[in-house]
Amino acid sequence: AAVLLSRALALDSGNVAVIFNLGMVRWHEGNLDAAHALWLKALKRAPKDEAVLYWFAMAEKKRRQGGAP
Repeated sequence: AAVLLSRALALDSGNVAVIFNLGMVRWHEGNLDAAHALWLKALKRAPKDEAVLYWFAMAEKKRRQGGAP
């Protein structure tokens, strides 16, 4: 999934759905920093998207706690 989403992102770097979903893949891989960065990027493009807001907040909380997903 990560390879396909990365390719899609290369074709359309502003696609919020692709950015968000790649963040989900990174989260499930345990890569908190990558997930956080992707969700921040998505949040800047779609600040009212509830799913993006929720998962960004989850990543932010985990980072502050120093934990992994």
